[in-house]
Amino acid sequence: MWRTRADAARPARSVGVDMMLPSDACQGLPLRRGMLFRAGVLSTHDAALIAPARALGIRHVIDFRSVHERDNELCLWGALLGVRSQRAPVASDVRASDAASDALIAAFIRQPDAGAARTLMRVLYHSFGYAFLPHLRTLLAPLALGEPLLVHCTAGKDRTGFACALIASAAGVPYPQVIDNYLTHGQQAACGPQAARLRQMLANYLWSTPDDATLAALSGVDASYLDTAFDVLLTRHGSIEAYLAAGGIDAAMLAKVRTTLVHER
Repeated sequence: MWRTRADAARPARSVGVDMMLPSDACQGLPLRRGMLFRAGVLSTHDAALIAPARALGIRHVIDFRSVHERDNELCLWGALLGVRSQRAPVASDVRASDAASDALIAAFIRQPDAGAARTLMRVLYHSFGYAFLPHLRTLLAPLALGEPLLVHCTAGKDRTGFACALIASAAGVPYPQVIDNYLTHGQQAACGPQAARLRQMLANYLWSTPDDATLAALSGVDASYLDTAFDVLLTRHGSIEAYLAAGGIDAAMLAKVRTTLVHER
């Protein structure tokens, strides 16, 4: 059974330059640090962030935002880090504003409560496996080359969280550790200094201001969300390796990714 929740308290982080830097997605996992980073959108920054950000050594940036999101908000990660940002649009998000997500949001607005919000999130995660399939080579190619990678979307918790969970699973990390890592980083995104901005952004996209419990379901993460994505992926493909192969990741490329990420025993 996939569902495993870790209830340990999450460490607090101080607000400042360190808080604005991308998070190391492998923190807390038996994987090599400094190779996979994650973040939300960066629309503005102070000059003090440039040196510490570039010191991370990130060579690639992948942006999962939809065309609509990119048109509405500039992201500065590529410029800040001095690298080219690659686009890998995944429209399965309440902010994506495509026909499918708009229909889901319309249904949610008719019943805007926490239960409906969690259902909406699970429906969006249900499509992640399919939506990410054409971007798998873009996602894993930098790691196959042994070059540090930053992945981001708008909030930095759902599409980004799934991508990091998928990479960790591909590297052989057991699912209980994968989901604990997903929850840890997702809760940091939902409760950090960007939380108020995230909630206001969700209210704007939903054309209304949901109550606190409903906003928490939308702006936070839940084990059932990731479970939904992985259950669909495994039902359709049978294994992580078979799913990656369907996206053009052969055994040789996967072995290179694992060499990059897995600690020597």
